[in-house]
Amino acid sequence: MLGHEEFGLGAAALALPALSIAQYGPVQSLNVSVAASIAMYEYHRQHPLSI
Repeated sequence: MLGHEEFGLGAAALALPALSIAQYGPVQSLNVSVAASIAMYEYHRQHPLSI
């Protein structure tokens, strides 16, 4: 799930198991498209297509 950039995820979604992207410094969130691309990259890295 990707949350709203201003309001985040709702309470019901926050109660579910989730992963987070480690960040350093004062930034507490990522643009939703950046977060999605990081998650997709990592999934592809761990599950490469066999050709």
